[in-house]
Amino acid sequence: MRWRLLFRKFLRKHRRTLRHGGKQHMIRTLLGNTIFALALLPAINQTADAGWYEVTNYTGTIGSYPIHLSLQKYDHFGGDTTLMGSYYYDKHMSPIPIYGKFNGSGQAELCETHTKAGCEFKLEFHGNDANGTWSSHGKKYAVTLKRVASLDDTGDHQQANGVVEIPFWGQTSQHMFVGTYESNQFGVSSIKVVNKRTGKVIQKLESELSDCGAGVTMTIIYENVKMSVNAHGKIEIACSGKFSQPLLYSFKRATGKFESAM
Repeated sequence: MRWRLLFRKFLRKHRRTLRHGGKQHMIRTLLGNTIFALALLPAINQTADAGWYEVTNYTGTIGSYPIHLSLQKYDHFGGDTTLMGSYYYDKHMSPIPIYGKFNGSGQAELCETHTKAGCEFKLEFHGNDANGTWSSHGKKYAVTLKRVASLDDTGDHQQANGVVEIPFWGQTSQHMFVGTYESNQFGVSSIKVVNKRTGKVIQKLESELSDCGAGVTMTIIYENVKMSVNAHGKIEIACSGKFSQPLLYSFKRATGKFESAM
């Protein structure tokens, strides 16, 4: 487990270099810091490294439509954005990315990333509840939300209250991917594959994730599963272990399951 924590510390410290730096500089940074970390390995204590996930999950309604909504709070997403999220209508099971910020006094604005018509959500949070409105293209609906679970790994250990299920942004036209996070574990313990049409779980990825360190690599928790850019039509699960390559999965009609495409 210790090498995973070391690697996570390395990711958090150097993620700007990894994302924006030139290839040569990135390679030199990776090699130099890896050698340095390995040299210090015997002297590192057993305390877990803090993460950047502070997430709250809600269930509720937009108008008369039942929804699930998940919000991650983090002060360093960039610009004035302090909230990232994912929500879906229970009828459609298709996660919609959202982003926004708190305006003070428990008020927040949240915008759907695929629109440019302003922020759809205007919410006010009170303890375990949130109320407000969703509006778009002349339509306006009341929003009511109730907290059902929360995740916090910003301390020494990953702590989950309730069943924390993260609706990842990565999805296919027919399937949604939901990660389960539990207390005192490293990252996601399982990923459910949900059939959007029926709402049923058709598969659960568990053993495949044991050596991956899945669910903690990306700063935005909802990006830990995404559609692969380099492998068309495949789902990519980000890994944090041993500088691992992401896990790739493709859907096999013959079995009705997602199988490794590595």
